Amino acid sequence: MSPGPDALDVVCDTPGPDGARFAFDAIEVRGRVTGAAVEVQVRIAGRMHPLAVEARPGPAAPPGLPFAGSVPTAGLARGRHAITVIARDETGREAFAVTEVDVQPFAAMPSTFDAWPALVAAGDPVVHVAGCTPAAPRPGWPAPIAVTGFAYCTQGLARLALIVDGRLEVAPFHGLYRPDLETVLASRAAVAAGWRGELLDLDGSPGDHELVVLAVAPDGRAAGWRGPLPALRPAASGTDDDEAALPPLSPAPRRRPDGAPLAGPPPHGRHRWQRLAERWAERALRAEGAQEAADTNRAWAGLQTRLAIERAADRELARRAAAALAGRPIAFPPVERPVVSIVVTVHAGAALTEGCLRALRHAGDAVPFEVIVVDDGDDPAVAALLDEVEGIRVLRNRPSVGYLRSANRGAAAARGTHVVQLNNDTEPQPGWLDALVARLGDDDVGVVAAKLLYPDGRLQEAGSIVWADGQGWNYGIGEDETAPAYNVPRDIDYGSAAALLIRGSLWRDLGGFDERFSPAYYEDVDLCFAARARGLRVVYEPGARVVHVRGGSMGTGALGVSRDLIDAHRATFCDKWTDALAAQPVFHPDRVAAVADRARRS
Repeated sequence: MSPGPDALDVVCDTPGPDGARFAFDAIEVRGRVTGAAVEVQVRIAGRMHPLAVEARPGPAAPPGLPFAGSVPTAGLARGRHAITVIARDETGREAFAVTEVDVQPFAAMPSTFDAWPALVAAGDPVVHVAGCTPAAPRPGWPAPIAVTGFAYCTQGLARLALIVDGRLEVAPFHGLYRPDLETVLASRAAVAAGWRGELLDLDGSPGDHELVVLAVAPDGRAAGWRGPLPALRPAASGTDDDEAALPPLSPAPRRRPDGAPLAGPPPHGRHRWQRLAERWAERALRAEGAQEAADTNRAWAGLQTRLAIERAADRELARRAAAALAGRPIAFPPVERPVVSIVVTVHAGAALTEGCLRALRHAGDAVPFEVIVVDDGDDPAVAALLDEVEGIRVLRNRPSVGYLRSANRGAAAARGTHVVQLNNDTEPQPGWLDALVARLGDDDVGVVAAKLLYPDGRLQEAGSIVWADGQGWNYGIGEDETAPAYNVPRDIDYGSAAALLIRGSLWRDLGGFDERFSPAYYEDVDLCFAARARGLRVVYEPGARVVHVRGGSMGTGALGVSRDLIDAHRATFCDKWTDALAAQPVFHPDRVAAVADRARRS
């Protein structure tokens, strides 16, 4: 309701109502007051500051008299502060508006690098913006702009942030390899000082926006680069954008993390670093002698830093894309000739299913695929969601027939050459499908299993072992996914059908999952054993990373987890594969790693 002619009301336009705004040297406060106000003040950290009220608004201004003022941040602690704007009329009546501001004072960086060694020696952070380039777009994602630079502090950095127009904060990916920085910063540790951040959905040209790059040390000392976004320049074709966007500071040659010279620009590709990491992980596992082990571990550590950066980039881009696309319908593009048919079986869980489909849509894979969703429950929320998703095929089971028969029904409708069985409680990470399909380039590979991760980032499964008694063992469960042992492709006993690629000819030859294991459990183990019985390999692919809630796809009804059902299907499996199980190892906790490694193939 609008205030009456004698009412007193105050609106604070900035900091804005959509969250804390950043303030650096001063807090700018603006707004308007309606009514006969004679005084407007702002209270910050217990202190009052007057604000100026204009005599009359401009012709196109909103109702009320504008007020504005600036409060220096000197003396204010770093962090969020409440702002209270108080308007008072001549009778003493008051009106209030309350918001927040994030105060982040910093020391401005010098315009040249001459003073940097002294700053670094004193333990002060340093930060610089090197350039601004168009980033490679991904299908269905807002067009990003990549901003690059470098930041360093001998103490380490407690915070590194890109702040656009005082409102949008982006966490850049810090730790990019820059050997030329060693000469500028006089510290060997500075070679990992490069950073890169991607900005989405910016209006106008980059020069229309103010950028602050803030670097904060653990003791609170802060440095900042402040200015308009640099002019866009074309991305370097065929180069590694993270490094090509950073200008050289010295003629020092670029080197690989293992110290070898880099001749010319590195090849570009989503899986280049993953493949290199696989080779070094293999060497780390095979290293003989203390010196070779030390050299290999150093190289592996450098590669893992790069992989961690790329994975953090994927997670951050996915988070920002999800925010930018929130509320928009999920729409898959039409595919005339899919290479892969992805079958998603849903028993319950609309929120999980939406997360799965959104992740699938925006994973950015190049392999053409179609999505077939089999709705095997009777959840109105799931039905409503699937009705809104464009570009998928929905098959509905009434009544429910269980996971196995639903998965078989979906695959029977597939148009793709190969089949992926994917749980609805998964979120595939960027590049997962390309990595899976690449493994089928070996003609003797029949099944490819993904690396499964818990939502908190811990490893859930790096392929699985089957012991002589038919019990399964998820290799690496609960461990650090970056360890060398979990980043080398290898032959495995089986992979979970939560995210499993099956060669189309094998699937058709088998007729799908064996219905003796209906409604669920041991159907994926049986399929993998059947593949090997036909002379085909079952391979674990570490580059195909999929987050899996585990158990979320079954719902809480009659098809929930049943120990009796698992035990019954294990007995069926043992009866079917008695001869094969005779060759499997007997469980021993000290032999897990050796057993997992027994069939490693390059």
